[in-house]
Amino acid sequence: MTDARDRAWRAFTDLAEVQRRRVLAIARDLDLSPPQMWALRYLEPGRPRPMGELTTALVCESSNLTGICDRLEARGLVVRRPSETDRRVRTLDLTPAGVRLRQRIIRRVGDPAEGFDALDLDEVERLAGLLERVAASVVAADGLPLPPADRRTRRRAVDVG
Repeated sequence: MTDARDRAWRAFTDLAEVQRRRVLAIARDLDLSPPQMWALRYLEPGRPRPMGELTTALVCESSNLTGICDRLEARGLVVRRPSETDRRVRTLDLTPAGVRLRQRIIRRVGDPAEGFDALDLDEVERLAGLLERVAASVVAADGLPLPPADRRTRRRAVDVG
């Protein structure tokens, strides 16, 4: 890597670590484990998802996902049902309480950290474009899906890049 790439990567990983700590604090505030929070964030209201799809999105084993879903279901945030098209497949859907909590999660995780306003609007626009391109590249290389709340950004980044 070049010196500039090293500096940029270091800054990016530092920021990622700060964001990771923020997300852990948000999960704790909402009385969720991080995987529970990511599961709620991945699900979309009114769109039941096969549990296997969620296993892929969360990068976890199906036995771990069962425990995550058990706890979410016990809190009344999700419901498991057989798939309408394949009774061997179990789907997961948000309840009204799950939809409300998901909205809080998306809002809190999506709020910029304090200090982000150190950039002026032009700098934010340039940074957003660069990060969207990098995110699209990384997602394409890894093959892991972004949560639905982030898919709009990914499509825009692919179109821009």
